[in-house]
Amino acid sequence: MMAAVCTRANAKLAERGEPPLPRITPHSLRHTWCSVMFAIGEPLPNVLADGGWADPSLPLRIYAHSMRRDPDENARLKAPVEGNEMAPIGTGDRLRVRRAGPRGKPRNAKARS
Repeated sequence: MMAAVCTRANAKLAERGEPPLPRITPHSLRHTWCSVMFAIGEPLPNVLADGGWADPSLPLRIYAHSMRRDPDENARLKAPVEGNEMAPIGTGDRLRVRRAGPRGKPRNAKARS
């Protein structure tokens, strides 16, 4: 299933002239998920419960880097978690998002304040 999703994503990236996704494994997905949750300020008990950790020391040691990100980058990461489209990197459009409309299609872009 993951291979099919990555193949479709890489096809869309190629259409845009962007590089393909790096190799994706269950471990890398879990690492990315936890990093994003900490970066966007998800409460520690929620991350621990959803990630299956009983002891907070391991995820805090490994993922502490996520909590030190630039606030603008954290806002950019939060967009897809909230169902919005991330602004492209380097556009300076970090808070402009496209809200998902019916059937997951993006609506017109709207600035968030």
